[in-house]
Amino acid sequence: MPNNAQLALIHFARKQLGLDDDDYRTILQSVCKVESAKDIKHNGDVQALMDAFRRLGFDQKKALLNCVVMATDEQKHKIKRIWETVTKNAKVGCSSLDTFLNNRFHVNGIANLTLTRAVAVIEALKQMQVRTFLQHVYGMVIIQDDSAKDAVQNQLLNHFNRVGNQISTATLQAIVAVLLWHGEISLEKLIAVEKLTQEFFRDG
Repeated sequence: MPNNAQLALIHFARKQLGLDDDDYRTILQSVCKVESAKDIKHNGDVQALMDAFRRLGFDQKKALLNCVVMATDEQKHKIKRIWETVTKNAKVGCSSLDTFLNNRFHVNGIANLTLTRAVAVIEALKQMQVRTFLQHVYGMVIIQDDSAKDAVQNQLLNHFNRVGNQISTATLQAIVAVLLWHGEISLEKLIAVEKLTQEFFRDG
């Protein structure tokens, strides 16, 4: 799948060329054999698509020099979803997402986020999400060793850096293993941790 920067450039090229939905999908199907840019699987196909756009008149160099690439809809959706999860489960000191963005990143609302700034916002929110999640978990599990808490937090953050906001069964099992090794937890609490995990790190 193309990264956020590649997706933003693809959609910018579409906009610059004035392609309607039918023409855009025809090009995607012809060049990449897909219906949506998100379904492109190989970087070579992304390059082939950009080459096709350039043949139609897209000037990528000029575009990059004269435009600011804004955050994608996918990024904004992820930011709103993580913010909702964090604020539902903890006090964050900001009355709204827009206030958080203004205070922390000097951005006047999510609509004004650039693509690169959105990446930084997502990283900050993921760390808030993990810390909030672990605060709840630590209320269920007796852990005396602070290094164990650090190990769990680092494990979660490393996982998200690889695959985003979704948590895998393998990662959950690894977290539980660390908790069992360093702490005390009942079966009832273990089930509660799993439910809490699904609430915090749900897909979509």
